[in-house]
Amino acid sequence: MSSRAGDSIPSARAAAKPEAGYSLLEILVSLAILSLVSTITVVNGIRMVENMTERSAVQKIIETIETARYIALTRESSLVLDPAQPGQPAWLELPEDWTLIPDQPIVFSKSGVCSGGRLTIRTARGQDHVIYAEAPDCRVRDR
Repeated sequence: MSSRAGDSIPSARAAAKPEAGYSLLEILVSLAILSLVSTITVVNGIRMVENMTERSAVQKIIETIETARYIALTRESSLVLDPAQPGQPAWLELPEDWTLIPDQPIVFSKSGVCSGGRLTIRTARGQDHVIYAEAPDCRVRDR
């Protein structure tokens, strides 16, 4: 039996063959990218929920203003949104740290007629939503 010298030494081709799997650097880069994408997604998700909650609260305030004339009719007394009076009227429930600022007094008479006017809804985050209550029925429209 003769042995060749090349049989016992691994060939250059076999030594250069890469191992199967991923290197530590590839895994770390993948984790960094995944972390970045996850962070952006979570932040945007939180912002989206906050915006939806805010829009829902604004819509509820608008609905309350639109039904204020019916509240005045059933109570047989006028309701007033007056910028000169501190605080919010008891019939108008606002979320905590929100304010409703009418430009002029808005009267919902006991006969069901509304004087109309411009209102600013200021949220806890300081965002202003301007709405208009149109006389005589106080239908609300945005800008």
